Amino acid sequence: QRNQEETNQYDISSNIELGKLFPEKSRVSIPLFVGASNTTINPEYYPKEPDRLLHEVINEAESEAERKQIKEISQDYIQRNSINLTNIRVNKELKKWRIFSPANFSLSAAYNESRARNYKVERNNIIQYKLGFNYVYNARPKSITPFSKSKSLKSPYLRFVKDFNIAPYPSRFTFRTNMNRDYNEIKLRNVYDDRLIKIDSTVTKDFIWDRYYDLNWDLTRSLKFDISASNTARIDEIAGAYDWFREGDHEEWSKSVWSSIMNGGRPVAYNHSLNATY
Repeated sequence: QRNQEETNQYDISSNIELGKLFPEKSRVSIPLFVGASNTTINPEYYPKEPDRLLHEVINEAESEAERKQIKEISQDYIQRNSINLTNIRVNKELKKWRIFSPANFSLSAAYNESRARNYKVERNNIIQYKLGFNYVYNARPKSITPFSKSKSLKSPYLRFVKDFNIAPYPSRFTFRTNMNRDYNEIKLRNVYDDRLIKIDSTVTKDFIWDRYYDLNWDLTRSLKFDISASNTARIDEIAGAYDWFREGDHEEWSKSVWSSIMNGGRPVAYNHSLNATY
C-alpha cells in the first residue's frame, strides 16, 4: 500500500566539555549536552475533507496566509529541544579545610521542551526544568584513645577503659537538593466552521523541591551510626497558564513562586531513619 503521508525529520545532539575553555590547572568540569529534533508529517489528504487532496485545497486558497494556515493545521508536528549541564564542578581539594573543598560541591541543570500540534490539537507544550545541587564530604577521622598510654590501666579488667576510642567528627556527610518543575499546556482546536466554540487551554503544573541528608559517623571502632532524612515540598503557584518563557504578564505568578521558594515550599512528605551497628 502506498504511503499517504510525507515525513520530514531531523535529530541533532552533541556533548561538549566546556571546561576545556578554562586553563587546565583550574580543573573545571562543565559537561554540556544539547539536542534538537523536529518531525513534520504532511498528509496526502486534507484532514477536514478526507476525500480531497491537501495540495488541491492549498492551491484553491485565496491568499498566502490562508495557504499557510491550511498547511499548518493539516500537519502532525513535534519539536523537541534539550539543554543539560550535568555535574558541574571544580576538582580541587583543600589540604587544610577539606570540608570547604570545591570538589565537594557539584551543580546540575536541565531544560527540556516539547511542542506539538496536529489537526485536532492546536498546541501541546511540555516544558521541564531541573536544578540540582550536591555536597559530599568524605573524611577519615583518626580515633582518639585518651587512655591508651595510661600506666594505671594495665590490669586486664580495665582493658575496656584503656582501649576506649572515639571519632571526633563524622566520616561522611552528604546533602542533595533537587528542584523539578513540569509544565504541560494543551489546547484543542475548533475544527467546526459552523460552530463558534471557545476552547481554553488545559494546564497541568507540578513544582517539587526535594532535599536529602545523610550522615555516617563511626563513633567508635565498634559503634557506627547512619542517619538519613528526606523532605519533599511543593512550590505553590497561582492558577493559570504561566511560565517563564510564555508570552504575557506573569509578574504576580513570578512573585508567588519566589515567595514560596523563599519559605522553603509547602512540606508534603518527610522521612528519616537512624541505624546503629555495634
